[in-house]
Amino acid sequence: MTDTALVIARFSDLSDDGVIRVVVGRHALALYNVDGEVYASDDLCNHGKASLSDGFLEDGIVECPLHGGTFDVRNGLPCSPPAIEPMKTYKVEIRGGDVVLINPSELGNRD
Repeated sequence: MTDTALVIARFSDLSDDGVIRVVVGRHALALYNVDGEVYASDDLCNHGKASLSDGFLEDGIVECPLHGGTFDVRNGLPCSPPAIEPMKTYKVEIRGGDVVLINPSELGNRD
């Protein structure tokens, strides 16, 4: 099976255990560097409507800057209230120094 992929950032753009915001079309994503592995989710928190890329990332857990709810960026699962719904995550890989979004069609036409 052939996957579709789209370069969305350079791995060097991500600091160790850092998070950045990237925009793909009209869709904002948060990219997380956890021990050299990159993960991606919607940037907009599904509870408080804040930018997760403005949040605090530690040990693979991102804290929303608005309400303090936390999510595991590796699987999208909520870790503490008031976040109770999983966040939408996307498959990314590092290829030749680039961060590549696998199957960008999963973004759809959402803002």
